[in-house]
Amino acid sequence: MYHGELVHAVQARHLDISTVQVERVLESLFQIITDELAIHDVARINEFGVFSVEYQYPKVLFKNTPSGKPIMTKGKYMVNFRPVDSLADMIQRAEESESLESSINQRQEMSEIDIGDDT
Repeated sequence: MYHGELVHAVQARHLDISTVQVERVLESLFQIITDELAIHDVARINEFGVFSVEYQYPKVLFKNTPSGKPIMTKGKYMVNFRPVDSLADMIQRAEESESLESSINQRQEMSEIDIGDDT
């Protein structure tokens, strides 16, 4: 979801709040999370999840064949998100129902295919 889509989705649920106000609130929220990560390496939001900064160590991509010297990635800091269990369960159920719905739709499409007449 893009920033503008998020703004419009929030504004659509709260018609009494202007788009500009929603943008300000979202910008404040993102800034608070960023500040917490910069200071503490962790930003916890109760009933939502935990953002954390973790260092990703350099990895060997491959070895240069002629020299045998390893070609490495650079180490970098990454932001990870771990949802609370209730959110993770909700996402899992949604994915399972989408998967089930998708397989049902595929079966229906297969049954609707006209095999044709060989006569």
